[in-house]
Amino acid sequence: MNNNDFIPIVDILSDVTQMVGDPGLDHGLSKGFYIRQISEAVEELAIDTYFQTLTTDLEFPTDSLILSLPTNCFNVKELYLYNGVCGTPANSRKVWYKRNYNNSQGGADYTARRKESGEEDPFIPSHADNYNLYYANIENGVIMFGSSCNSYSYVRIVYSGMGADITEVPLIPRPLRQAIIDWVRERILTIFASRDRSVMPLLNIARLDLYGDGRPSNPGSWRKAERYVKKMGTWARDCYNEYQQRGNW
Repeated sequence: MNNNDFIPIVDILSDVTQMVGDPGLDHGLSKGFYIRQISEAVEELAIDTYFQTLTTDLEFPTDSLILSLPTNCFNVKELYLYNGVCGTPANSRKVWYKRNYNNSQGGADYTARRKESGEEDPFIPSHADNYNLYYANIENGVIMFGSSCNSYSYVRIVYSGMGADITEVPLIPRPLRQAIIDWVRERILTIFASRDRSVMPLLNIARLDLYGDGRPSNPGSWRKAERYVKKMGTWARDCYNEYQQRGNW
């Protein structure tokens, strides 16, 4: 993807306001509200399709062993520990998921259904001293690491993103343009129809454009976008993520 493959949010805003009959923004909804709906449309599509994969490198929380998830993260795919320079992993080690592990107050003490001592843990064998075991759990937006992880300086988190941080304006990949327009259009017309029932015909058309009529020949723009994302190659996804993270548009 290159610069021409992304639609400025102002273009989406212009299309939507024209299609709902509010080009002057004089129907009681602010420009900020429209932009927020566009951001939510991108977020919804990201959650439905997992189209955005991001990587964040952070200092390991040596004292507390707990780390907040990055903003814009909703699905952690991989966790790695490493030393060296932040962002340049050396001797990385995979962190494994340990169910019910909980040190939510911070520190080496924790609770778990099975522990290293006493009751035998099928995840951690009784001869665990002979192994380097790195594990963690995630609850309420926090990663809780096992104490063995603090021999490393940094952690790499690979995760699914939601299109953009909540404070940022997302880029719109060109093939997803119509789905984003139709999603926002349907949302805005629903608001207008609650005030004026004469808007219902326009709302019905918007819903048909967005969701289709159930026939394979007319799946709707949202389903078309989902299909496109699933067919998107790794190179295209990586390019999208690179552009999205530049933040200077």
